[in-house]
Amino acid sequence: MTEIFKKLLLVLSLVGLPYSVASLNQRPRFKKLVSNVCDNKGKYILSNNRKTWVLALEACEKVGLQLAKVRSETEVEEMKAAIEYFLGPRDESLKKFDNRNWIWLGGNDLKLEGNWEWLDGTLVDDWDVPWIKKAGKDNSKHVGGLDGQNALSFSKWGKFDDSYHNDRRKKRPFACQCPET
Repeated sequence: MTEIFKKLLLVLSLVGLPYSVASLNQRPRFKKLVSNVCDNKGKYILSNNRKTWVLALEACEKVGLQLAKVRSETEVEEMKAAIEYFLGPRDESLKKFDNRNWIWLGGNDLKLEGNWEWLDGTLVDDWDVPWIKKAGKDNSKHVGGLDGQNALSFSKWGKFDDSYHNDRRKKRPFACQCPET
C-alpha cells in the first residue's frame, strides 16, 4: 500500500468514514470531506452513488474534482485497493459486466472514436493499459443505435473497458481525483 493511499485511509478515518464513502447527495458533508482528503495529500475519493458517466463527471466537478485518472500499474493497484476497501471485494458470482464490479474513471473517446484521453486532454494509452479483450477499439458500428461506448470504466479486477457514457442502465460507482495528483 502506497504512502498516499495510507494517508487517504487515515484522513477518511479521521472524518468518520472508515468503512463507507460520503454520498454526493449530502453536499455540505462531502465538500468538507473533499477539503480534508485533498488538503492532506489524499488522491482518490470514491462514491458508492451509482450514476451514468455523464452524471458522475458532473458530480465530481460540482465539488471541484475530476473523474479519476489511473496512469500506471502502481495506480491500478492503488485503485483496486481503494475499491475493495470502500466498495467491497469483487463478486465472482456476478456476470462479467455487472455494474457492481465496475466504476467510472475520467477517460473517454468522445472527441474521436478510439482516441482515448483523460479529461485534461492527456492520452490514456501512454502506458501498457490493461484493457479487457477487444476493448478500447473503434466500436462505432457495433453499438446498435445507442450512444457509443465512449467512457472508460475500471473493474475490481484492475481491467479497463469502454462503456456507454450516457446509458441509464450503466449506472456505476465512480472515483473522483484531487487536484494536482
